[in-house]
Amino acid sequence: MKGDNRKIDGVRVLVDRELGRTRKDWLPRRLGGGKGDARRNRDEEQILKTMSREIEKELREEKVKQEEKAPE
Repeated sequence: MKGDNRKIDGVRVLVDRELGRTRKDWLPRRLGGGKGDARRNRDEEQILKTMSREIEKELREEKVKQEEKAPE
């Protein structure tokens, strides 16, 4: 926000937007919403990355086997 942390007449300004009143799709962090991703669960992301790598590895191995079987 442009006005946050600026000085007006020698006083620092803090901007606080009431998103709960201004945006219909906003949820508080305690209900799984809020701004930013500092509190998200990264464990699930790591599991998905690991599974994706394993699947890619298996697909590469299958492709190599099929290429070996194919007569030239």
